[in-house]
Amino acid sequence: MGNITYEPEKIGSLDAGTQQEVDVVITPPDKTIAGDYMITLRADSEKVAPDPLSIRVTVLTPTIWGWVGVLIVLAVIAGVGVVFWRLGRR
Repeated sequence: MGNITYEPEKIGSLDAGTQQEVDVVITPPDKTIAGDYMITLRADSEKVAPDPLSIRVTVLTPTIWGWVGVLIVLAVIAGVGVVFWRLGRR
């Protein structure tokens, strides 16, 4: 399961017309497929229903899988080269 943290967690009160910046860190679950996702953030208020904020986030895969793919391709090319070198002399 993913994890979401807010900093600060709660805002006591705001004067009319003021803004407060909140840092949101979203960690997706381990098996999330790489791609773009839309998320919606909402603030709760006792007096006013603020508009939700929809943003697009991108989930990336670890770069190690790219390197594993490159190594597999190089191993296959090397294997084919060895087969041709051994059988080519006969």
